[in-house]
Amino acid sequence: MIQKQYDKMAAFILRKSGEISVGVADVTLPKISYMTDTVSGAGLAGEIETPTMGQLSSMEFGINWRTINKDLLNLAAPNFHSLEFRGAQQVLDSEHEELVIESVRIVVRGLPKETDLGKGQTAAKTDSSTTLECTYLKVDVDDSTIIEIDKLNGICNIGGTDYWEAIRKALGL
Repeated sequence: MIQKQYDKMAAFILRKSGEISVGVADVTLPKISYMTDTVSGAGLAGEIETPTMGQLSSMEFGINWRTINKDLLNLAAPNFHSLEFRGAQQVLDSEHEELVIESVRIVVRGLPKETDLGKGQTAAKTDSSTTLECTYLKVDVDDSTIIEIDKLNGICNIGGTDYWEAIRKALGL
């Protein structure tokens, strides 16, 4: 049985609209969190916080810059931006007893929520940052799409299941 132990991100690049690189930075990838409501009442021994199928809370994509640069400033424009995170993650293949590289690709589209120019200090990074509100998220691992969420077009596909399919059908879409 092949068992993969995910070890670490060996390297990554960040692209904006297909450009090869977006500065020297580290990123905070989006968190997938469902909108919930608390259910309580007769027949339940307490409360249950239930997710609403296909409805997601705010998703943020963050970029932490070392310096103030054109990429940081251009992402402040109140327009939709498309970014692509490409990583090479190191994986331990226990069947073959070897370290292998697996690709991960994350595409996000969204609007700027915050641009923080950081601080000015001699011989130090500025700690500037960009935060985008994600309206679209796609995650591919080794060229296989695992997650695709498109909030503007009613898509919530995770692991091959379209959680908006029944919703679209119920709405006659």
